[in-house]
Amino acid sequence: MLQDEGVCFTVIGSRDSGTNPDVRWPAPFPSHHEGYYGADSVGVRDILVQTLPGLPPPDMALVHLGTNDHASAFGSDTIEALR
Repeated sequence: MLQDEGVCFTVIGSRDSGTNPDVRWPAPFPSHHEGYYGADSVGVRDILVQTLPGLPPPDMALVHLGTNDHASAFGSDTIEALR
């Protein structure tokens, strides 16, 4: 939708593949991302502590977390990770 509106943007992230490196993302999915599908909020938080300092500060971030927490004991650890 951003491209359709003529908005210039760059997607950043420490990753350029998913958990299966043999799978290629469909075009025009940006190759760099910080997506961790299948991970819960606590797991993503622990990864981001390591990866985010190596990235330039973004102007905007799209964050989708919490979906995978339904499979674990949703409690104070999850809520704190989302903060």
